[in-house]
Amino acid sequence: MSQSNFKKPEGKSLNDIAHFTAPITPHQRIHEGSMFGACTYASALADNASLSIIVRVGANLEAHVIPAVAGGGDVEFEIFEEPTFANAGTALEETNHNREISPRPVATTTTFLNASVTTPGTRIHHDLIPGGSGGIAQGGALQRGAEWNLAKGGDYLFRAFNRGGANKILRVGLLWYEHE
Repeated sequence: MSQSNFKKPEGKSLNDIAHFTAPITPHQRIHEGSMFGACTYASALADNASLSIIVRVGANLEAHVIPAVAGGGDVEFEIFEEPTFANAGTALEETNHNREISPRPVATTTTFLNASVTTPGTRIHHDLIPGGSGGIAQGGALQRGAEWNLAKGGDYLFRAFNRGGANKILRVGLLWYEHE
């Protein structure tokens, strides 16, 4: 990146880099030990059935989440804020993406599979992932380039429906990092 891309603070030299703020990349988050992931899949999910993940963000750190959804046919994908549920479901394993450091930080954000949802909450995202058609349909995938900044202490529902017309494979994955 050329120096002309930086905004020079008043009275400072471009060589005084201590006064510049550089964006933190996902790669850097992995090195810090603050990048985590969790996922679930079904190899033959019935038509119109769903997979859901409840995300419970810790009280002291925000979670910046990037969903990754893939299916063998059409998939409807939704994100809801503040769902209510009778129980959170089965805990998923949250993995830290830095396998080199020790002790390895543990996520304060927790994830659960197939909660008993009473009401889904406020829908904040709705998407259709086309799976293709005809004899060479390949399925579809969604990897959102933009991340969702989930509030400290918040609950969220990530849900994907198989809309492929028959039993299809479906995967819902989440990648996130945490910070104050």
